[in-house]
Amino acid sequence: MCSFQLVGGISDLWIFDIKNKSWKKLFNIPKNFTYRSYHSLSLWSVTPTTNWIIVFGGTTSYRDTAVIELILEGTKVSGLFIKTYISDWSTSVIPLDQYQEKLQERRREWEGEIDRLTRVLQEREREQEEERREKEQVRNRLQQQLEGRERQLEQAQQQGQERERQAREQEQNLQQRLHEQEQQFQESQRQLQREIQQGGEREQGLQQQLQEAQQQLQESQQQGQERERQVQDLQRQLQEREQQLVEREREFQERERQLEEQIQVAESSWVVNRREITMTEVVLGKGGWGEVKVAGFRGLKVAAKCLYEIIISPHNITKFFREMN
Repeated sequence: MCSFQLVGGISDLWIFDIKNKSWKKLFNIPKNFTYRSYHSLSLWSVTPTTNWIIVFGGTTSYRDTAVIELILEGTKVSGLFIKTYISDWSTSVIPLDQYQEKLQERRREWEGEIDRLTRVLQEREREQEEERREKEQVRNRLQQQLEGRERQLEQAQQQGQERERQAREQEQNLQQRLHEQEQQFQESQRQLQREIQQGGEREQGLQQQLQEAQQQLQESQQQGQERERQVQDLQRQLQEREQQLVEREREFQERERQLEEQIQVAESSWVVNRREITMTEVVLGKGGWGEVKVAGFRGLKVAAKCLYEIIISPHNITKFFREMN
C-alpha cells in the first residue's frame, strides 16, 4: 500500500510522502476539486498503485460529487514485490456516469495482476522446490562423500596403527643390527690399526725403492741428454751435407745452362748476347710469335723481336725451337 497523506486547500491539492517526508503538489486539477470549502474528501485505494479521490459537498458553487483517479507511475513488478523506481503521480477525472465501468475495469486489472502474481508465486515455489531438491541431492551426495571420507579415515587409522607396529619392529631390528655393526666396527678398527702398522712398514720399503728409482732416473736422464747432444750433432752435420748438396746442384744447373747457351751459339751464328740488347717500349709491329720493338745494340738502333710470354714458357719453348729450325 502507498504510505502518503492527501491534503486539499481552497485552490490546490498536495501529497505528503510519509516515507520520504516530502511534499508534492498535484497540477492540472479541475476547479470543482480545489475551489471548495467545508467539504468532504475521501481517498480510496483501488489497487496498490491506483487511488481514487472523492470530494462532495461544500459551501461554494461546486457541490456535486467528483472523482479523480490518482496513479503512481514508474512501478516495476519483480517477483512478489512491487519496487518503485520513479515516484511520480498522474491524475485523470472519472465522470460519474463512468464510475461503475472504471471500477470494474480497475477490478479486472487488479484481478489480472493477482493472477499474474499468483503465477509468479507458483513459478517461484516451483523454482524453490527444484532448488530444495537440488540442495537435498547435494546434501545426500555430500553425506555419502562424508561417509566415504570417514571410512577412508578409519582405514587410514588402521593402516597407521599397522605401520606404527611395523615401525616398532623395524626399530628393534635396526637397534639389533646397529649393535652388531658396532661390534663389527670395533673389530674393523683393530684390523685397520694392524693394516696401518703393516702399511707403514711397506711405505718405508717403498720410499727406499723410490729413492733408488729416482737415482736410476737421474742417471738415465743424464744418458738421455748425452744422446740428445749426439743426435743434435748428427742433425747439424746432416744439414751441412744437405746444404752442400744444394750448392752442388745449383752449380750443376748453372753449368748446364752455360752449356746450353754454348750449344745454341754453336748451332746458330746469328745468336747474340741478350745482355748487349736494350729493349724499348716502341712497337714497330706485331706477329703470331711476338712483337717487333725498337732496341739498342752496341750504340745502334735495331729492330728486335720480343716473343710473347706464353711462347717462351718452359712448356712451349721446345716446340718453338723445333718449329723455327
